[in-house]
Amino acid sequence: MRQALRYVLLFFVSLVLFSAFFILPAVGESSGYLIASPSSPPSGSASVVVHLTEEDFAAHPALHDLVVEGKKVRRPTPLFFLPPPGDDWSAIVLRGDEEQALWWTYMFVQEGNDAHMPVFLQYNGTYYRLAPSQG
Repeated sequence: MRQALRYVLLFFVSLVLFSAFFILPAVGESSGYLIASPSSPPSGSASVVVHLTEEDFAAHPALHDLVVEGKKVRRPTPLFFLPPPGDDWSAIVLRGDEEQALWWTYMFVQEGNDAHMPVFLQYNGTYYRLAPSQG
């Protein structure tokens, strides 16, 4: 009886550890990656254009990899589920706060009346839009 109780206890401890390392991080964080795709210049006044500078790239190294290098940057994800690195992947994996900073500075800006305006990035005469992708 004691042996069976030990096995049951070991099973539950293993289940809790598995959940802590694999399932809970996946629920709390996003997956996929960010890309910067070339875009046509914005038309109308319902958008914002950000002219990227070296200060932007210094403050957000992932932005350099996205726009200048044309690489995919991984969004926050559990370590165990990262896709294999390749030539088109950045070595940077965003943290949650860094993703939020990119999202609300370089993807959208929030107006006072809860409206969200898209952001177009301009660098070396080309316009870009940052976008999240799954996969």
